[in-house]
Order: sequence, then structure tokens, then C-alpha cells
Amino acid sequence: MLMMLGLVLTALALIPIFLFYVKWKQEELDKRMNIPHQKGIPILGNLFQLLPAAKEKKSFFAIMDLHKIYGDTIMFRMINRVTVCTRDVKFQEIIANSPKFIKANEYDFFKVWLGNSLVITHGERWYKLRKLLTPAFHFQILERFVQIFEEQADVLIEKMTKLPGGVMEDAFDDFHAYALDVISESAMGIKLNSQTDPNSKFVQANTQMLFSIYERMIHPQYRNEFIWKLSSTYKKQVETIKYIDNFINDLIEKRRGEILAKITNDNKPEDTKEKPALLDILLQSEMNGKPLSNEDIRGEVNTFMFAGHETTGSTLAFTFYLLAKHPKQQETLFEEIKSHGLINNNEPLTMRTLNSLPYLDGTLKESLRIHPIFPVVPKKCVEDVHYNGMFIPKETMILTAFYPNHMDEKYFKDPKQFNPERWMDEVSNKERNPYAYQPFSSGLRNCIGQKFAMLEAKTAMVKIMSQFKVELAVDGFEPDIRAAFSIKSANGMPLKFIKR
Repeated sequence: MLMMLGLVLTALALIPIFLFYVKWKQEELDKRMNIPHQKGIPILGNLFQLLPAAKEKKSFFAIMDLHKIYGDTIMFRMINRVTVCTRDVKFQEIIANSPKFIKANEYDFFKVWLGNSLVITHGERWYKLRKLLTPAFHFQILERFVQIFEEQADVLIEKMTKLPGGVMEDAFDDFHAYALDVISESAMGIKLNSQTDPNSKFVQANTQMLFSIYERMIHPQYRNEFIWKLSSTYKKQVETIKYIDNFINDLIEKRRGEILAKITNDNKPEDTKEKPALLDILLQSEMNGKPLSNEDIRGEVNTFMFAGHETTGSTLAFTFYLLAKHPKQQETLFEEIKSHGLINNNEPLTMRTLNSLPYLDGTLKESLRIHPIFPVVPKKCVEDVHYNGMFIPKETMILTAFYPNHMDEKYFKDPKQFNPERWMDEVSNKERNPYAYQPFSSGLRNCIGQKFAMLEAKTAMVKIMSQFKVELAVDGFEPDIRAAFSIKSANGMPLKFIKR
């Protein structure tokens, strides 16, 4: 008994010594790193300053406020974990193109859903996957997809004509459904019909997966595998991923059977222009001797389903909001569409036509400047890094923040103004550092589907703008911007579409 009491007292006596040691180690590392930062609480760091913002999905904006105070490259600490955040375009260029920087550990939380796919993996596997998937976005294949974009836009317009008073209660819901139907048909060759069936189980499953992953990311205790598996969110995630896996596996087997049935004598599949590019490329690569398992294919399909609808759907919602707020720019865009003979025109849209509308292109680019859907990309360094007098230890997470540069007078005159014409000024665009504008990231790991996304958005905008004017459904409405994985409006996006 006395021995036990002695051990307890010894342990209690050692706790302050241990805490002092941890505090000393943290302070020594801070000095060595030499990166500006907000003073935090000993041991806990900036935990209580940033965690409440994370729960409100506003941590990104809290960090941006720190940039205004402490400069282009800052750091903050959550207990024993240091994170660096930079808006320095020269540093961002290095990060984007150096093998010293790979995706951060946070991406591992997506592996249960996206597997070791293009967006998650790195190194030799990434290079092979990128090379494998690039043909899926060749301009000839993109041209074929325009028909799908247009058909799904027609479904959206049919819904819009039936809106009571022309009011779209939350444009995010409607445009995400449009984008999800586009990517499901383009990538998988199936019609999800999420625009006409908002209760689609597959759609709900994808939403649930995003929720469960974000829950794990923002709650420090869930980073522990044992504690995470005790949670109700984990149990729901297991059920959800089982449904998604079965859904995609059935689709893979069905399409594999179709391809095998059409193999010609020279051992090449017939040209099936109506079929999806992504799934076919993945399946044919597997049959040509490349080791793509069902799990590998499923990961890529899920990745394109997630990224492919999130970016475009949100971009369209924000773009129509900006046009509703700026009727002059909206009218200029309408006149451009009209001047190209696209009003009441039954001829199919083409990629050439869509890319010949400079004001439309500028409108989308300006929308993505003001509301970049993914405003920050988390990476980590796999080696110690020395930059501009700063030291960043191996395994440190580094956030590359795009949004501050998008809104910087140094790169964009009157940055708070919605001005599509700025993108038609070739001299300014050529002189601007290319890393000052990164709506689709930059460097080696830029978004493989950015041309697909822009064509999809342009198609929807031409179709809608030719038939409707857009206004704010609520006078003076301002979106309450939140950022989890991507930015959205917490108070929705009510818009009013008036038939021309």
C-alpha cells in the first residue's frame, strides 16, 4: 500500500516536470523555425483559438486573419502539432513542383472512400495514374461530353420553369444535382437522376461520407483509431461505404462484361462513343496487363464523383449569385450569348462555340477568384525545408492558401469588385504571377478535370442565361461563407429566375 502511494506521489511530482519539458521543447522549436505566429497557451498552443472556428467551419477565415497580422507565411500549434500556412507565391510555386511536398496526412481519412486514388497517392503511383487518366480529358472526348452537359442542363431548365415564383430556394442543391448527374453519366455511364430524385440513396450516401470524414478531421479524439471506432459516426460510415462499394462494384462488373463481349479479332474494344471515358480507360488498362483491381477502379470513380460535382455545382451557384447582384455584367453576358446566335437556337452546343465566348470565360474565372471552391490545399514536407530564413521540420503540414492572393490589390485591381472584363486584359494577365490565381491548384498536381469543369459550367450558363434573368430572391442577401473541404453558404443561396 505504501509502495503504491509512493509511486502515485512520484508520478504526480513528475507531471509538472514533464509539462515544463514539453513547453521548453515547443519554445525551442518555435525559435528554430523562426516563423511569425500568434502566441498561444503553453502546451495547448492555439487550440482554443482555432477549434471553435473549426466547429463552425470558419477555421480557414480565422487563419486568413492571422495572415493579415503576421505576414505571408505563418504557423500555429494545436497541442503538439505545428502547421505552417503560406500565401507567398514563390513558396507556393516551390511547394507545387517539388517532390519534397506531398498530400497531408488528413487525406488519409478519405482513403476509406477514395482509396489510393489520384488525389490521394504520390510518387511513382501518382505519375502512372496521371498518365493513365489524362486521355479521359482529351479534347475529342470533352467534345463528346458537351452533349451530356446540354442534356442535363435541359433537365435543370425544365425544373426551373416549374419553380413557384421562379424561386430556387437553395441554388447549391440544384446545381450540385445537375453536376452530379453530369459526372455520373460522363464517368460511369449511368443516369443517377439526382435532379428529379433528390432522395437518391447514392446521393445521400456520398453526403454522409463527407460528413463522417469531416467529423473525424475536426475532433482531435477521433484521430485515435480506437476511439474513432467506438463512435456512432464510424458505425454509420461503415454502413455507408459498404453500400457505395457494392454499387460501384456492380457497375464495374456490368461494364467489364460489355467490353469483353465487344472485343474484336485484333483484341481491341470497339469504338463506343456513347460510353463513359473514365471507367472504360480504367477497365481496359486492367485488361491490358496493368494491375488495376476493382478497389483501384472504385477509388478513381469515387474521386471523380466527389470532386467532379463539388467544384462545378458550387461554382455555378456562386456565379449566378454574383450575376444577380450585378445586373450590368449579367446583361453584358446575355448580349455576348445573343451575338453568337445562341438564343432560341436548336443547334447543339460545341466546345468551339463555348470557348469563343470571352466574357463568359471571364465571368467564370472572376467567380472562382472571389469564391475559390477549394481555397486551401494541405500538404506536408517529407524532408526538412529551409526557405527565406525559416526552418520547417520534416512531416510538418503546410497549407497553401490561394484566397488571400485572389483578393490582393497587388495582383488584382479593386479585388472586391466583380469585374469579368479584367480577364480580357491580356497584358495584365500575362504580367501577373501565375501562382496568384489558383482556382484549380497549379504545378504538377493541378486539377486534371479543370477543362471538363469549365466546359460543363459554360454549357449550363449559356442554356440558362439564354432563357432566364436572375435576381436575388431575398433583397440584400449575403451568403454566410463556411469552409469545410470546400466553401459553401451556411444560409443557402436563394435565387430568382425570371423567364425572358
